[in-house]
Amino acid sequence: MPEASAGHPEPMLRASWMWTGGGSTDAWTNAQNWSGAGGACVYPCSSADDVLFQHLNFTAVFDASRTIDDLTALSTGENSVTGAFASDGNARTLTCDTVIITGGQTNPTTISAKYLGAVETD
Repeated sequence: MPEASAGHPEPMLRASWMWTGGGSTDAWTNAQNWSGAGGACVYPCSSADDVLFQHLNFTAVFDASRTIDDLTALSTGENSVTGAFASDGNARTLTCDTVIITGGQTNPTTISAKYLGAVETD
């Protein structure tokens, strides 16, 4: 993330996709769980996609292995992020170029991988 400099505030974190958790299921492929990007996919499906999980509790369930660019779990202030990546019962791999997990001032960010084969970085 770019650094703040004197007289210039830190820029807002931007992500192609942000998890809203608004779907009827926790499936990664449920378009209602995401806001942002668009294009050919209705969920993060490209190795160029950036993904943001912020200010919430989540479980994202994978039905296939996925490759994305950057994964960020971010909490700020008194908000926290508690999340889990799970699979449909089969070994799955989430491959990311970069994984950023940032805790808030008073609450931590906690991420777990349940039944996921691996979380890998390039």
